[in-house]
Amino acid sequence: TVAITAGRGDTLFGLTQKGILYRLDLDGRVTVLKKHKKTVDRYLEYIPESERLYFNGIYFNRYTSATGPAWIGSAKSLQPIPPNRLLVADYVGIFLFETSQQSHATVDWVLRMNPMYQEHKNSYKERQFLIPLNRPNVAHYQAFAERIWIGNNEQLIVLEQGDTMTLRHAGQPIIAFSIASAADTTYVVTSEGVLTFIGTEFQEYLKPANAPLLDKVRYITHQAGWLYLATGEGLQRVHLATKKTQVLDKSRGLYSNKILEVALLDQFIYELTSKGLKRLPYTLMDE
Repeated sequence: TVAITAGRGDTLFGLTQKGILYRLDLDGRVTVLKKHKKTVDRYLEYIPESERLYFNGIYFNRYTSATGPAWIGSAKSLQPIPPNRLLVADYVGIFLFETSQQSHATVDWVLRMNPMYQEHKNSYKERQFLIPLNRPNVAHYQAFAERIWIGNNEQLIVLEQGDTMTLRHAGQPIIAFSIASAADTTYVVTSEGVLTFIGTEFQEYLKPANAPLLDKVRYITHQAGWLYLATGEGLQRVHLATKKTQVLDKSRGLYSNKILEVALLDQFIYELTSKGLKRLPYTLMDE
């Protein structure tokens, strides 16, 4: 398995390196949904409203088995924006897919990072935001303020109401690898730690109350008042109100401390590690 994504309830979707899309149910039953070409890409995203799964250059409807092209290159991040959009960061730039069942993968550009890119030109409805930078690492939509945060290997950009601003910390560029938000607070993963912003103003580094932040944070996400951090030392979650932190690692049942991806379901957390996929209940983190 190279990518996972949460479905409805306690259904998990997974993608293998051979291009096999499968569903894993609560009882452990595995159902193959689609066999596609072998993939080197590690992205898979489920859109509940349209029942589409995006992976490997296509979309697939889990109920009708309908497929269609999705002009996504080597995606670095995908984020559903309810009810029917998908925010994509790939080697071309940042753009939005329309994911309704009536639409055929229409696209709006948000920021075009590579002005030399011409492929699929006729499929794109281009905006005028052109920033010739290196390919992005991540794009994150902050619903509270309708901001889009964009990080690449040179800087952190915020797009708000059609204007762009570049954020810096201590006078230095911010190189972001993963971004999450809760209301008007945004958490930005960098090599130096997790930066906390209120609006677009830096506040502090994320500092858990009862234990240090784990090293090598790869991915951050937010759910129900908790931040979840996939790291090279295990899975860590931080309660936003109390800053209390808990850790899952090999000593608690993981196959490996190197967490590649996390899917948060109703009753279980799925961790894709360097040595396999593991399902653990949330209650294990409270013990």
